[in-house]
Amino acid sequence: MIKLNKKGKNKFELELIENDIIISKASIKDNVIENIEVNDKFRHISFGKKTLYYIIAELSKRKYDEVIVLNYNEAGKNFFLKNGFILEAEKLVLSGLKEEREEKRQLLNTSIISFIINIILASMKVFVGYVFNLNSIIADGINSATDSLSTIFAIFGIKISTKKENEKYPFGYGKIEAIFNLFIGFFIFITTASVFYASIKKLFINPNLELDKKSFLIYLITFVFILLKLFQYLYVNTYAKKYKNEVLLTLSKDYLADIMLGIAVLVGVILTIKFSYIYDALLSIIISLYIMYQAFDIAKQNIDILLEKQDEKLIRKVRTIIMRNKDVFFCHDLYMIRSGKSIYMYADIRINKDYSLEKAHEIAEEVSIDVKNRFKNIKNISFHMEPIYI
Repeated sequence: MIKLNKKGKNKFELELIENDIIISKASIKDNVIENIEVNDKFRHISFGKKTLYYIIAELSKRKYDEVIVLNYNEAGKNFFLKNGFILEAEKLVLSGLKEEREEKRQLLNTSIISFIINIILASMKVFVGYVFNLNSIIADGINSATDSLSTIFAIFGIKISTKKENEKYPFGYGKIEAIFNLFIGFFIFITTASVFYASIKKLFINPNLELDKKSFLIYLITFVFILLKLFQYLYVNTYAKKYKNEVLLTLSKDYLADIMLGIAVLVGVILTIKFSYIYDALLSIIISLYIMYQAFDIAKQNIDILLEKQDEKLIRKVRTIIMRNKDVFFCHDLYMIRSGKSIYMYADIRINKDYSLEKAHEIAEEVSIDVKNRFKNIKNISFHMEPIYI
């Protein structure tokens, strides 16, 4: 439990309480941490780190952009540097809270608007497809429906991304994203398979429907679908590039592919009306196969995440940074664990056997800070120090 006590103008005290025992307390004035004290009985078991998380969250709620530490000793300096602070003119500073809040807010708003557009497109496409008996438009509508599910996943991901890791879940809740994506992939595949089956049957059935008189209306509706998707792509892509957000970038790439798909559907509708229904069936089969391939790819990617497939490119880059330290002779058994956007790593590194424990710890801290400064999504990297005899 967290208790906040007001201590004066722009000053408050934060207490971390468990089982009616004050575990730790911190004094904060404006956005400056004056001190953090941990109960002696609970020192050295990460309560200082947990207290710092609550302080940062509280200052972010109060709309501050930075967290500052002015008074610190060597141990305190190492603690704050390890937790993302940077030393600037004798001040320890953690910045970017405002940008983080704005990004989360905009990501959520963009995802909600995108979801609404997808729902409208999916409903209209499926309705129009059934009214005019055009399976290609129905298949495109199912694709828009699956986009809606992907957007729900994005919204859900934003909601849970604010949850911090804890004692029960030390790597956070990021794996939930992969589990949801896996279910979405299976759902997309099964739903699209039914459209694929209906399209195969349609190859052998020649429905005798007159669409020439309605052709202009169908062309217009299909063209409007493309325009809506174009607006959605431009809107999402703008914020994706602005915030360099991977979730939005992935969505925008998907929407660009949907625009191409929409153009293909329009061409297929024209061929169907002017020549034969077989073109609608063929195009519907092609679209269904494309969507099922996407579903398979989604499932595969997220199975890889759940089974902790290693990113060899990232591992090579991290190993290069580790080996830049003059006191590190070799690095091996470097592995990673993913939890949403966050990455946790561990490795064995070899150092001079004559180094003291304090020196070994200093090397580990230096390397850890170097890696985390280079890759912001790496939340922690732990080392097992091995002696090398020289």
